[in-house]
Amino acid sequence: MDDLKERKKAEDQKTRANRKTEGWIEVKTIVPPPLALVMDQQRGDLPRSQWLIQRALEALRLDAEPIALQRRGGRPRRVAPESLVVPADGQSYTRSSWWNLTRRYREKPLLGCIGRRDLSDGTTNLAWEFKAQFGSFDPYQAVSSMRSNKRHWHGRWWSVSTLDADKICGEAVKAGAKIVDLDKPGGESWAGMVIEVRPMVNRLTEVPRWWSLEVDFAAIREILDHPTLAAFANSNWQATIGAWGWARNNAERLVSEAITSETLAIIRERLADHDVQVIEGQPIGLSQDPFTAERDELGLLVTVTGPANDRRAFDLLDDQGRQEVSIKQWPTYRDRVGEAGFEIVETGWQDRQPVAVDWSQVPGGDQPVNGRRLRDYQRAGVEFILGHAGRCLVADEMGTGKTAQVIAAFGAMAAQRRLVICPKAAVNVWIREIQAWNHDAQRIVVVNGSTEVPDLPDSGWVILTFDILTPRAEKIPLTGYSPEQLAEVRVAFIAGGAEKSLSVQWADPKLRTDIAALTVKLDPEDGVTLEAVGRLDIPVSGFTHSQRLKDATARVTGVLRQALLDWNSDALAVDEAHRIKNPKAARTKTVRLLVQDPGRAAVLLTGTPIRNRAEEGLDLLEAVVPVREYRSMLATGRVSHAELTKALLEKYMIRRTKTEVNPELPKKIRQRFDVEPGPKARFYVDEYLMTMDMAQDKYFRELMTSGSRQQASKAAMPLWSKARKLVGMAKVVDGIVAELVQEVVEERGSCIVFAHHLDVIETLRQQLEQMDMTVGVIIGGTSTEDRGEIERAFQAGELDVFLGGIMAASESINLSYADTCLFAELSWTPADLFQAEARGHRQGQTANGYHILTALTDLDMDQMMWWVLGRKAVEIGETLGEEIRLDFDWDLAEQAEAASIQRLLEAKAWQQAQANGISEEDLSEFRSPGSGKRPSGKPSLTTYDRSDNGQGRVGSSRPPGRPG
Repeated sequence: MDDLKERKKAEDQKTRANRKTEGWIEVKTIVPPPLALVMDQQRGDLPRSQWLIQRALEALRLDAEPIALQRRGGRPRRVAPESLVVPADGQSYTRSSWWNLTRRYREKPLLGCIGRRDLSDGTTNLAWEFKAQFGSFDPYQAVSSMRSNKRHWHGRWWSVSTLDADKICGEAVKAGAKIVDLDKPGGESWAGMVIEVRPMVNRLTEVPRWWSLEVDFAAIREILDHPTLAAFANSNWQATIGAWGWARNNAERLVSEAITSETLAIIRERLADHDVQVIEGQPIGLSQDPFTAERDELGLLVTVTGPANDRRAFDLLDDQGRQEVSIKQWPTYRDRVGEAGFEIVETGWQDRQPVAVDWSQVPGGDQPVNGRRLRDYQRAGVEFILGHAGRCLVADEMGTGKTAQVIAAFGAMAAQRRLVICPKAAVNVWIREIQAWNHDAQRIVVVNGSTEVPDLPDSGWVILTFDILTPRAEKIPLTGYSPEQLAEVRVAFIAGGAEKSLSVQWADPKLRTDIAALTVKLDPEDGVTLEAVGRLDIPVSGFTHSQRLKDATARVTGVLRQALLDWNSDALAVDEAHRIKNPKAARTKTVRLLVQDPGRAAVLLTGTPIRNRAEEGLDLLEAVVPVREYRSMLATGRVSHAELTKALLEKYMIRRTKTEVNPELPKKIRQRFDVEPGPKARFYVDEYLMTMDMAQDKYFRELMTSGSRQQASKAAMPLWSKARKLVGMAKVVDGIVAELVQEVVEERGSCIVFAHHLDVIETLRQQLEQMDMTVGVIIGGTSTEDRGEIERAFQAGELDVFLGGIMAASESINLSYADTCLFAELSWTPADLFQAEARGHRQGQTANGYHILTALTDLDMDQMMWWVLGRKAVEIGETLGEEIRLDFDWDLAEQAEAASIQRLLEAKAWQQAQANGISEEDLSEFRSPGSGKRPSGKPSLTTYDRSDNGQGRVGSSRPPGRPG
């Protein structure tokens, strides 16, 4: 064997010698790692040298073959598979942008140098770092000592004569300074700089898909001067890398995110233009850990975790390997993760499993109760309530049987102490439904007053209204007493520590001797004073207000509320729950005290969960859901109020429309009825125009004085309210609306009419009765008994017209006998109209179409309200996932940019301000929200007047008047 090797070696030497004689040369090469990977992957058993020569000959298209030579001893022909695995990068990094990480190198670009710019006029610009000194040479001192009149400071550089500049630069060079181009201190060439590029692979045999750059500034600083280093840091050679695609693993070594071959080619070209050397580094291993994506319970955010030290993830994760992505952004983000070569494990996308219900134990479940059985959608509602442990929102449309679902759910829970909070008009509805949906007689306690607490049952129902439950501030005037008695009463209040509750009116405010009147003011928020008033013993002869004070203190203290808290109900239902959407209202605070226990079933019921704006849904749900925990999502900016509201409603609300549960219900047909004011209406139209003009004047004055939009709106609000009432009267006073109602009654048999103002309702009532129509009226002061009788009479066909207030008659009443509803006035809140019109569009309605007529004038407030209602209806529909639209003229958007009376008046106020001589510059500053500034050029309002064309004018002492 040894002889064979020796003989082969001798032949190789002879071959090499012959080829050299023929002009052949022998080349030894060192190849970079990426080429070595490709070579080892493709060469098979062929020696590396022969494979390389073959590829070179092919590239040059030469017809020749290399001679196979004997391999050197000891070189392995094959590599063990385990030795081909490249270990993953185990270092941790701090992510940031190139700009942040190289800040220290960009500072002081003229360090150790003087920048020079020669101009054609014989002058030169010179600049250096602040307080720079080169050895003993101080350039500032040199320039300052010059007596030339051509020496000028331009803020960033000195301008001196070229001759003086030559002298200064010569001295600086002798002292060790470097003279550089002022415009490009670092020059165009960065020769000497080295950047390392490292392939990212799992195994040495793989062809890399990604590379990473590494820049060692510690080594570069030893090679380059500071201006050149600053120029490198300031350049855009790395612009193709993500803004936050850089990281630091130690003080001065920066690494880039993973880049593709296309990006690397661009960077190589840019660096070559500046004479930068790019060297091939050792491969970096890829992490085998997958990304995990967990969706939150609302389906709004996806929390992603992954290998933070993998450079492919630099622009995907933070330093801790986490990232929160909104559900909208998730598909795009997921694609980016896949493109980076990571696997993704997704969790949290499972649907909630329905709760198993034993329907044999639920009244109306398997077996009917009193001839009633739950329909399929009602059974689904019961399952939803039980699946949320009784803490949810049932928001089925009006007239779909929400009450029955709650009664059945409470029965399925086997709740013993059941509390219902509802409007006064709904009390009898609950009593009737509870009795109808139970086999056995139920004990029902109706609380009628807030001072005398009835016996609360251990098993049964307690029903009370919002008004009875809610403690409110009260005033009790102490009348019928002499000044001497009032003085004794005051002494008793002071002695009992209740003086804070007492308001004194003196007969002579200056002398303060005789008391003219005393008033006791009780505040539910002042518990200390209330307790003092409750302990009072007033030993005054003839004092008759003791019991009244005692009852009032009990109401304001919330005796009933405390009794219910002590009773500790098992389950609670809040009907018409939209009444507790205002978190600042006393009613809301009181109800939340009763429902806040997370262990208590608390079901909210309302057919209008969003009445005015999407964010109201959050305020409503906050009574039964820990919304505060979810509000933190808003701080990230990845979730909007509307998105959070929609997600929470989808999770905690069940809502079915009437058309879903009862497809037989007739379709709503909306029509506008344009009212042309007649002769009698002229008075109201003139009053309206004058009132709006006064509102404009009030708004302008307050806006110019206080600089606050809120204060200006508050000042004009009473006049806007008056104008709205005048619009209503202008529509009905000539009998045009009443004639339309008469036509409907003659053709359809009956009609439902809604209005807002009492004067409008009374005018319509008189007109309709004069036309020999029978009318039932429900307004805010109508008793519960009268409401029930009017409802019965209308449903029995004994009344031609139901006439009601939009707010007073929109709840807990069934008017399905009529198939036409007419609005003589509007409300700013869409839900008010929807809830009112639903009185007739409900189960029992058998007409082919349910007609909804809206009377409108061409007065700007009426048109504006109609526009606002339409816009809000669309927003509410998008949040609830429903098609809710009003037919209205979208061209109104061009007439009112923001669709609000405030913005309309504000726009006119700016016109007035400009007419008063206020500059556009001041107005621009004043227009900025929250500036709180008055225009500096604002003239005195004491001399303000209105000209005939409605514009502001300065210079007249005549009081403001209405334009002609």
